[in-house]
Amino acid sequence: MFLGHIFVFLYLRTTLAVNQLSDGSPSLYLPTTDNIELLNSQNIKSLVYGSKKAWFVEFYSHWCGACQRFAAHWKDLAKKTKPWHSKVINIAAINCADPKNDKICMEFNIEYYPTLRMFPPNADFQNPEHDSKLVNNRDDLESRIVEFLDQINPVPSEWPIFKDYTSKRLDTLFLDNKNAKHGFLVFEDKSSIMGKQLILDFSDRTDLVIRRTTIESNSYLMEKFKINQRKLPVVYLIFNSKGSVKKHWEFKENLVEKQIDAGLDKRMKYKILIEEFKKNKNQNEELALEEESIKNDENSLDKNIYSQYKVYMQDLESGLNMIMRFEVARTKLIAGEKIDALKKWIKTLLKFIY
Repeated sequence: MFLGHIFVFLYLRTTLAVNQLSDGSPSLYLPTTDNIELLNSQNIKSLVYGSKKAWFVEFYSHWCGACQRFAAHWKDLAKKTKPWHSKVINIAAINCADPKNDKICMEFNIEYYPTLRMFPPNADFQNPEHDSKLVNNRDDLESRIVEFLDQINPVPSEWPIFKDYTSKRLDTLFLDNKNAKHGFLVFEDKSSIMGKQLILDFSDRTDLVIRRTTIESNSYLMEKFKINQRKLPVVYLIFNSKGSVKKHWEFKENLVEKQIDAGLDKRMKYKILIEEFKKNKNQNEELALEEESIKNDENSLDKNIYSQYKVYMQDLESGLNMIMRFEVARTKLIAGEKIDALKKWIKTLLKFIY
């Protein structure tokens, strides 16, 4: 009786985890809500091979307990990378326990579930491993994607630019998208992938440009902006204003009005900040310009104070010149108390002025 209850429990758990598609096929995923492309033996070759996008495919079995547990992670990955799907990479799945997919799963030599494979753009089914790369490490799948995309060569023209920004000029940031009004330049460590994640997060947008750079690839801008390496990553906002000189300043939370959750990681924080900035761009541009105006006023004040100081020194030097060359020189004999006073006065000048 006890064993019977266990079998019923296992059967119900397996059944409840499985969806039924419109054609009656069992599936762990729903394409409309999970942002996952559902592949089968009829469409996998036409969709994946020759595509301008890369593909990340899970080969699974709907009755497999490990696959059912992994399904939540696959859905989460698809949700987080949804903006990446429009131009760069699709997240997909194929159910090898569906008899209709037996042949294709055998062709890929699927021996365990779930099996994850990445396909480059313009993949060729006739290539070794059917032009796919096996992904054994399921930890931090976003990093696995970025690493894979980094190796793609040639890069499809529709894709954003992943290469580090090496130019010393800010106007070249907009060469490939002259209609973009704003650019965001991410300064980060060489090993960081945050900049590339942000590039992919906004790869479906044409109204902005995002690039990344490092101390190794652009020490000139790092020094020019006086960026402290210990405080990386740092993001700079660049306006695509007329002329080669572009207005720019560090992109911080004070440029948007929305309160950002302090518990978010840096990538999600900057993603939300950029989204909010673009959502209320007119108001936020005013905040940014006001911030710049305050900085300019402070710089101007510093310059004025410094200028007054220089004028004061010139007056003092002029006065000293008059004293030494004319007033002291007119004295016929400097001795006794006069010479002692003159020596003390000169020592004081040397101590406090020079």
